[in-house]
Amino acid sequence: MSSISINVPRPVLGLTAALLAATGIACIALSNHFAPQLCVLQADYVPCSTMHEEHSVFTLKRDPVPISSIEFGTYDKDSQFSSTELVPYKVDQRYGWRMQVDANEPVEWIEILTLPSAPETWGPKSRHRTVSEDRCSCTSRFLEFPATGVLEDSWMVAKGDPKGVYNMCLIVNGKEVRHIQFKVE
Repeated sequence: MSSISINVPRPVLGLTAALLAATGIACIALSNHFAPQLCVLQADYVPCSTMHEEHSVFTLKRDPVPISSIEFGTYDKDSQFSSTELVPYKVDQRYGWRMQVDANEPVEWIEILTLPSAPETWGPKSRHRTVSEDRCSCTSRFLEFPATGVLEDSWMVAKGDPKGVYNMCLIVNGKEVRHIQFKVE
């Protein structure tokens, strides 16, 4: 376990600390002698392994979440899910994962999707997704309350996506819970 220090403006320190505490993240506010208008918020976090070293990820330390199942597969035009490790190379073919969890508080999940080569595009920019320098990996990061007990994410095959073996790493509350390898062809 490591810790991270974040400079937070004094007017929002209480709100920031309260939000972190509400999600189970322990933090300590310290004075910042070099910038009195800021406080240093210190929180514990757990470094997570990734498939690309340059695309490192960390997550704040949180309690483990009981997971009863994790499935990967494709969706048909009616959004019906079918478990499979083979995704047809067809533009707009939707694929992804879903996870059954037992949580009554927000859950932080991270997904690292790595393609065999860079796609033409990763789609529109999002504050929840970052793309690696080589453009072969995309990391998605969400803090979500699973009201129905299900967490999920999906992608669509797009024009210019590479064919081949894809890898996906799923991290929940700082713990790598599944590595998925599948083919798009």
